[in-house]
Amino acid sequence: MSNVIAFPDLSNRHWNKIEDAITDRLKKSSASDEFIKVVLDKMKIAWEEHQFPYTFSLSVSSESAPKVKEFLDGFRKAFREFHANLFLSRLDLEIEIAKLKGYP
Repeated sequence: MSNVIAFPDLSNRHWNKIEDAITDRLKKSSASDEFIKVVLDKMKIAWEEHQFPYTFSLSVSSESAPKVKEFLDGFRKAFREFHANLFLSRLDLEIEIAKLKGYP
C-alpha cells in the first residue's frame, strides 16, 4: 500500500482556482450550465496554451544579488499582471462568442 498522496501541480492548482472564479462569475450572471461548460472548455485551452514554464540559472556577486532580486521581482509582478489582463480579455471574448453562438 502506498502512503503517497498526489497533489495537482502548480499550474493545475492555479487553473482550479480560476475555474472556480469563472464559474462563480458566470453563475452570478445567470448563465446556463451549458454556457459555463463552453466558456470553461475554451478557457482551459487558453490557459494551457499560454503557460510560460521558464527557468534560468543566474550567477551574481553577493553585492549585486539584492539589486538583481529587486529587478526580477518587479519583472515577475509586471509579467503576471500582463498575463492576467490578457487572460481576462480572452475570457470576455469567449463569453461574447458563446453569446453570439446562441448558448443560453
